[in-house]
Order: sequence, then C-alpha cells, then structure tokens
Amino acid sequence: MEGEWIWLKQEQEEDTYGEFVLDYDALGTEEVYLDVSADSDYALYCDEQLIYGGQYADFPWYKVHDHLPLSNQKGHHVLRLIGYHGGDLSFTHYLNHAAVRFALWEGDHLLLASSPKILSRIAPYFVSGIKKKITWQLGYSFALDPTEKGGSFFPSRLVEGMPKETTLRPIERLEYQSLKKGIPLGNHGYDFQEETVGYPVIKATIPLGKEVVVSFGEWLNEERKPQRHIGERDFSFVLKGSGKEETYMHPIRKLGLRYLSFEGEIDVKEVSLLPVLYPSKEKKVVLDSPLHQKIYDVALHTLRLNMMEHYFDCPWREQSFYGLDSRFSMRYGYAALEGSVYQREALHLMSEDRNWAGLLSITIPTSHPMVIPSFALAYVVAMNDYWKQSGDSSLIQKYFSRMKQIIDCILKHRKDGLVGEFQEENLWNFYEWMPHLDGSEFVPVDAAINGFALMGLLSFISAGEAIGEEMGFYRQITKEIQTKMNEVFFDASRHAYRFSKDGVYSVLVNALAILGGAVSSQEMPLVARHLVSPEPDFIEATLSMKSLVYDALLEVDPSYASWIIKDIDHCYSYMLEQGATSFWETLKGKDDFDGAGSLCHAWSALPLYYYPLCLKQLKKIL
Repeated sequence: MEGEWIWLKQEQEEDTYGEFVLDYDALGTEEVYLDVSADSDYALYCDEQLIYGGQYADFPWYKVHDHLPLSNQKGHHVLRLIGYHGGDLSFTHYLNHAAVRFALWEGDHLLLASSPKILSRIAPYFVSGIKKKITWQLGYSFALDPTEKGGSFFPSRLVEGMPKETTLRPIERLEYQSLKKGIPLGNHGYDFQEETVGYPVIKATIPLGKEVVVSFGEWLNEERKPQRHIGERDFSFVLKGSGKEETYMHPIRKLGLRYLSFEGEIDVKEVSLLPVLYPSKEKKVVLDSPLHQKIYDVALHTLRLNMMEHYFDCPWREQSFYGLDSRFSMRYGYAALEGSVYQREALHLMSEDRNWAGLLSITIPTSHPMVIPSFALAYVVAMNDYWKQSGDSSLIQKYFSRMKQIIDCILKHRKDGLVGEFQEENLWNFYEWMPHLDGSEFVPVDAAINGFALMGLLSFISAGEAIGEEMGFYRQITKEIQTKMNEVFFDASRHAYRFSKDGVYSVLVNALAILGGAVSSQEMPLVARHLVSPEPDFIEATLSMKSLVYDALLEVDPSYASWIIKDIDHCYSYMLEQGATSFWETLKGKDDFDGAGSLCHAWSALPLYYYPLCLKQLKKIL
C-alpha cells in the first residue's frame, strides 16, 4: 500500500476525531478508488456522501487496509476522511499509535498519497475528547455537534513505529441495508421492532446550545424507555443543537439495540437505523414444524447480528471476539451459511494474537492482559474444526507452532499428572457463569480445565497428523491425563465426575469428561444420564455450554437426538414466548448479571447446528 502513516499536528490524545480533506478531478474513464487504513477507525465521505465506515480489526504487526471504490464521474470531487483514535483499554482494539494511511488511485495512476504535506485538523461535527464509555469492554460513546466547526488546518505529522506492509481486507466489507424506521412509543421512545445492529439516523431540531441524551438498549424499563445506566455502564450518546433541522449520524460506532429514547428538548422529525450485516449466503433449510422453523430463523438472525468485522459475543454490551464463543459461532455458521472464508479469517486474526502468557488474549484484538486458559484451548479445537469442515489444512500448517505453544503452555501447569488451575495474575480460571465454575474461587486442581485440556489435545493431535506431524508424545500425555481424571475426579458410586475433590458436581464437567475421552465405554451410558437428568446437587449447564452437552450425548448414543430436540424446544420456545427477536445470553434474559443480561448472544444460535443434525440422526434411527 502506498502512502505514509500520518496524524494531526498535535500530540496523540484519546477519543480524538481527525479530518483529512482530499480532492481529485476524475476523467470519467477509469476506476477511482482509495486504499485506506486507520488506527483505531475511520469513515470516508465522497462529495458529502458516506462511502464506508469501519476499520477491520487488526494488530500493529498485522495491519489491514480497505480498497474503496469512489465516483469516477467526470469532474471535481471532494473526499473527507474522518480518522478516529480511541486510545482506551477495551476488549475491541489493540492499543497503538493514532494514525491514518491512504492512497488515491485512478486506474493505475496514483493521484495522491498520505504524507506530512496533507492538511488535517480536529474534525468538525464529531466531538473529540469526551471519553465517556458505554462499557469498559466496548469503549467510548460519542457526541455530535453541528455547530462544532473543527480546528484550523495544519500539515500533518509523520507517525513512526507503524508497519510498512498492510494486507487487503481478507473478507467482504459490511453491507449497509435499507433504513429501518423506528415506531414511536410515546414519551420520546422508539421501537425498531427487532434486535438490530447499525447506526442511528435521527432527523430533528434541537435548540441552539442544548444537549439531548439518546439512550439505547434491548428492553424497556418501567418508564417505557431503554435503561441508560446499568451499574457503571452508560448506554447513551449525545446530540447537540444548532437551532435548525439536522440529520444526525455517527458512521463509526455500531450499536446493537431494539429501542432508543431522548432526554432533552428536541423536535423529532424521523428516527431510523441504518442496519449493517456481513454479506453471507444462507443455506436453504426447511425444518419439520413451524416451531422448529421459527426457532431456526431467529437463531440465524442472532448469528448474523454477531458477524461483523469479526464475530461478536453480543452487539449491545461488548462486541468482543472471544475464543470459546466464536468456536461455537463458527460451527453454527458452517451449518447455516455457505462457504468458510469468514471462519478462516476469524481464525487467522485469532492466530495473530501475541499474548504475554503464550496462550490467547481474552478477546481479539485487545491489549488487555486478561487470559482465560479454557478459551485458548477452544481456539485449538476451532482450528481443527475448520480443516475438518473445509478440507483446507493450510491454516494449520501456517499456525501449527501457535497451536503447539498454547498446548505446551497448558501442559506446563501439570502437576501429578493433571493440569492445575492457573495462579498467575490476570489468568482467569473461568468455565461458565455458574457457582464454582466462574473462577471466583481458587481450586488447586479441577476437572473442567482438564476436560478442556483433553479436548484441546485431541484436536491438536488430529490437526498435527493432518499435516504429517509426529504426535506420539501428545498421545501419551492425553492418555495420562485421562487416567488421572478417573483416579482423582470419578465417583464410581454415582457414575459421575466431580468438579473438584470436595464433591461439587457439574453437568458441564461430565460432558467434558466424555468429549475428552476419559470415560470408559462401560461408564458412558451411565455418565450420560447425568446430562439429561442431573440430580439436585449438580450444577446445571447454561446456554453457553449446551453445545458441549449435546455433543457429548451424541457421542454416547445418536438416539439422544430426540432429547436434544426437546431440550432446545423447551429453552427456545420460552424465549419466543417472552417476545425474543434474537436469542439471549442466558435463560434469565435481561435480569441476569444485575440487569445487564444480553438479549442477543452468539452462543445461543445453536439450533442452526443441532436441529438439522438431530433430525437427520432420527431419520437414520427410524
């Protein structure tokens, strides 16, 4: 990519919008396009029309640029590049220098490229420096002020320490959909009638100098408004008045929402949302009943709302790319959507993570030091899933050493044959949001991390053998852990595996024991009973781990397909009865996590995978 990395004349500051104005004269005979990359983000306008907004998630050592077609209509054209630098420690971006880089082309002729000669300034309209977070995982909110004229133009500053090479975005850009109009609810509230991801577009008049706070969310409180404050979270943005009718839109911060409302003096003309979706081709799946089809369709909507530049866990609260969540999302995508390029590039991005612990950062990309060891193992499993699904082993060949690094780091924590819990600072022994399994208490050694380790090892062995690696050492280690799992955690009197030596029992742990190959063939049917009819002292599995429970049951006996369908019917029809337009983080819905439960969560799209699979299994049996 041509051009140099540049930024505003002033020193780098958090939550800053810079404006870079370019112009060109098109001959009208060849393609005109802009190659552009930014840190943290950008939006591009041509002749005041939005072309695109949204930097691909990346790292300083794996920097991605976009190739954006522009108007080649003969005559003069003006480009406005809005570069945004967050600079905050969040779960959605890797901290780096504030910078933009671009090159403007007409056919093979370079018209101009970024350099210190390019004039730039603090951007008008976009208010810099507020530094008000929505959530600490998601990052900063925004304010729009039509009266903000921006700073004076100065030559830009060359930014050192940025990569020379960039990579063309490896997946399609997001597609802007047709505007979705909000339905007035009264009390300055609006309903988009379903969970949506996109950019609010608000046509309104606000008195000069006045501020209006716009709250957004997935549900309505007793005042029939989305709840703005939930703990330290602040689900809102600000519009400032000019005294004239304005159309307000922020083209960089995507929001996940169903509702929004206004606080302040405002005359609303129209409230819309510009939805964005990744351009996926859906497989035609016709199921056996209206209920199953409805659940499948809502699950597909849920998954697609969590597919942006990478997978999201949820679009409202975090928009983060987790190792475990995305492993599930990839599988659901293989089942419901054509192709596997999106999964491949998600794994490519994940593989480029460089973590201080040698494992995997809690999300990708982030500079946050937190690590969840079990999620790093899910990445190894997902890499094996990919080549089995696609037949493409090139990703394993390229990143086999990265997979090995993670496995070896896990095995370094073995003592007396078992993987112990991780005691280092910023290592979180998390498995799922249930007592004893959420990492809130330290246990020297538990069955869950060993079950995940076995899943990782089995996938690593499979992947290694696919590319001709000798995996005998890891096969031996796998057998040793399986043996010790039975010695330490198996309760023969109950035909069940304990989470720890103190007698805590869990559905998830018993599913992991099956999937990790620790359970003997004689015990398999007996252990499986605990997954379908857990005794009162068993910790049940949440929606996040149902996938592993279902996998374990199908491994024991394909006839469990009938029970799985009934279990999905029960859980998901309940959400539909409660008015769900996308599926929730947990069955507690919004009431979980002290009112911060997500009503659109990627791991809950599991019917996409299990309905077709289980119905097919039942046909075979019958």
